[in-house]
Formats: sequence, structure tokens, C-alpha cells
Amino acid sequence: MYSISHQCKNKDDCAREFSENNMFDIMNRPPVNYQAIRNELFPLLSSNLPIENFDLPCFDSNENVRQCTIAAKPGVCQATDQLIGKQKTNRSCENELSTNPLSVSIYDSSNFATFTMKCNRSLCNGPLTLQTVKEILFKYNVTKTIEGRLNNHGLYLSLSSTFLMLIVIFLLFNRSFSKI
Repeated sequence: MYSISHQCKNKDDCAREFSENNMFDIMNRPPVNYQAIRNELFPLLSSNLPIENFDLPCFDSNENVRQCTIAAKPGVCQATDQLIGKQKTNRSCENELSTNPLSVSIYDSSNFATFTMKCNRSLCNGPLTLQTVKEILFKYNVTKTIEGRLNNHGLYLSLSSTFLMLIVIFLLFNRSFSKI
């Protein structure tokens, strides 16, 4: 899913400010091949096994291997990279699963930016997988830099393996509907 959020302070016309600041970038984004992105990301993020049926080792922030899945509580490996500054990547196991545990999320504002990846493949939250995911998103023009930055206009992007097909259908429907 691709979404953009905007905040404004002390103004009566937030929608106008948002459109002035972001519409050119939104309208001129190159088309994104979501199916190709999904095809490349899925093997990196998913073990193709139900998360309840296997042990899942993940790296912690010190790059030690820790068991993530615990009895009756499956988990996912997570890596969060701070894109501004020289902060260490936070690697962990998350046992509080949402409806879609496999995801890539990017938050990018002018003074704070993070790149978060959740996966359920053994040791998938390591530095090589994180860098490969960033390279795939850069290759398909989802990010503007190889490090994972979107731009400096305050965007939030979330790619989710379950919702990628819905996005493609939505985009195709909107393009064909706008031509009528």
C-alpha cells in the first residue's frame, strides 16, 4: 500500500498546502510494477510456511541469534534502520503480530526517517537482507536513494505482501475509470 500523509500547523487550508507541496511529486511518480516487487521481495521476507509451524531464529541488535517463536506465540523478525544520522539498526523479534506480519514500511520526513522490514524467514532481519530489500525498492523507483529515502516532503510508505495485489487492482481500476 502506498500512502501519503501530511500535517500542517496553524493553518486553515491544509489541503491546499498539501497539494501545493506534493501534487507534482505524486502525479509524476513513475508507474510502479507492484507484482515484480512482490515477486522479488516475497522470497526474502517469507519462509512459505505457516508461522505457527516452525522455529524462527532472528538477529538481535547486537547481531546475536535469538529464538523468536515461543510456545503458542509465533513471531516475526524485524529490522528498523534509522535513515538520518549514524544510528545503529535495531533488530528484534516481534511477537505481537498484526494481520499481515510480512511488510516493508518507510517513514520519511525532513528530520526523521526509518526503514522497517518484518519477515518470517530464518535470520531474515540481517544486514544483507535489509540491504537487498532497499536495493529492490530503489530499482523499481519506490525509493529515491539506495539507502531507502523517499524524499524530504514527509511521506510514509508501507508495502505489504497481502495488499500488493489489491493495490494493483485499485490502480488499474482508477486509471481505466479516469479515462472514461
